[in-house]
Amino acid sequence: MKLEDIPKKNIFDVPEGYFEKLPGMIQARTTGAPAHAGTSWVGVLKYALPVVAVVLASVWWWGRTEGSLEEQLGKIETVDLVAYLEDTELEAEELVEGIGWTEIDSNELEEAVYEDILNSSAAWDELLEGYELQ
Repeated sequence: MKLEDIPKKNIFDVPEGYFEKLPGMIQARTTGAPAHAGTSWVGVLKYALPVVAVVLASVWWWGRTEGSLEEQLGKIETVDLVAYLEDTELEAEELVEGIGWTEIDSNELEEAVYEDILNSSAAWDELLEGYELQ
């Protein structure tokens, strides 16, 4: 069979009356019910509820507090706090600047600490034990 033996037929023929009927077919499809009208809220909620649950659980988990900051700091052992401050090489001036205390606040704290030491004979005994007195 040769190429010349194949009958020539236009396979791209348009059916008769197609273009006359086309506007009516398009209008019938567009005036019908929208494609998403069959979608119910159940389909949307199926995906939305787990997301909302995860978000709420995350907010609750990271938003909960274990008391005030002072209570949390109060749970830290003094020995651990001193060891941390020694390891970080943090200067007193940097600490005061980071906290936002004024010079008056730091002076009041210093006076309160020294006052406690001066009023406590046990503290004096502890300080004097480190020195050999004759």
